[in-house]
Amino acid sequence: MSDQAIVKAVEQPPITIKDGAPVIETSHDLKRVAALFIAAGWCDRNMTKPEQVMCAIMHGQALGLNAMQAAQGIAVINGRPTAWGDTLVAVVRASGLLEYMTEKVENGVATCTVKRKGEPEPCVVTFSLEDAKKAG
Repeated sequence: MSDQAIVKAVEQPPITIKDGAPVIETSHDLKRVAALFIAAGWCDRNMTKPEQVMCAIMHGQALGLNAMQAAQGIAVINGRPTAWGDTLVAVVRASGLLEYMTEKVENGVATCTVKRKGEPEPCVVTFSLEDAKKAG
C-alpha cells in the first residue's frame, strides 16, 4: 500500500465589509480583495495580477483612499502608481488645503486654476487643442 496524503479544502471566511468597503487587516485579506477586484474588472486594464492591484491599494491607502477607491483610481503609468482623474481631485479636496479650483474651456483652450490655502497666488494651467495634437 502506498502512503497518500489527504488534503481537505479549508473554507475561507467571507471578506468583511464596513462602510461599503472591504476590511483589510492582513496581507492575505489584501490579496483576496485584489483577486476579487480583478475578477470583477474593477481595476486599470493593465493590472492583471493580484500583486499589482495589492500595490495600487497600498498606494491608495497611503493617500487616504479605501481599497475600492484605490483599485479604480490608481493606474500604473510608466511603471509608477499614479492617482488619476477625479481620484486626484478627491485627494486634494479631502486634504483641506484647497481654497478653490475652477475649470473652463473657451475657444479650444482648457484652463484650470487651483488656489492652495496659505499660498499668495493661484496656479493657472492651460491646455489647447494644439497642445493635444502635439502630445499625440
